[in-house]
Amino acid sequence: MGTLLTTELSAKRQITLPESICEALSLQTGSQFVILVQNDTLILKNIIAPDFNKLLEHTQQQAKTLGIKPQDIETAISQVRQK
Repeated sequence: MGTLLTTELSAKRQITLPESICEALSLQTGSQFVILVQNDTLILKNIIAPDFNKLLEHTQQQAKTLGIKPQDIETAISQVRQK
């Protein structure tokens, strides 16, 4: 099992995460979470945005592998917009 720490709910219904947890997960002010609640259990899952450049490179490689050309994409977009 992972790290087990305690915290408490403030009067404003806020939870303070221990510094060690924030550092371990590289959390910054404004980090966002998905919250799962089941019975008396609350789970926070950090939302990590994908690296756009890696995503773009992967997409471009897939398009190249499949033989998709820029004109194919423009044609598909035009067809969808006409519907």
